Amino acid sequence: MKEEYPNNYELVIDNNSGTIRSTLQAQMFLRNDLRSPEGFHKAIEKPMGHFMETMMGVAKEHQKNKLCECWESCDHYAICNGTKEKELCHCGGDERKCDFYPKKRKKAGEVDND
Repeated sequence: MKEEYPNNYELVIDNNSGTIRSTLQAQMFLRNDLRSPEGFHKAIEKPMGHFMETMMGVAKEHQKNKLCECWESCDHYAICNGTKEKELCHCGGDERKCDFYPKKRKKAGEVDND
């Protein structure tokens, strides 16, 4: 079949007809240094390294900011389990932004300054 239809052409036959179809893919690079796989890897190495460093920084910051144990996120809202009525809250789990307990805000603020 490859000899009959070279250069990535193929014969497709269905119930009513037959078609010769090309399966070629064209890739065009505007920069000469991107034409080879090595050039492409060199071109993205520095931006990808910067991206990975940024993501690692975000992950470390996220680990450092522990969520309040009372905060619970539901589908489209959040509640504070530290209140008697389990009220809606907008702190996002950050004790520094606690909606209900000023002492909790102050304590969390002191920890961040150390």
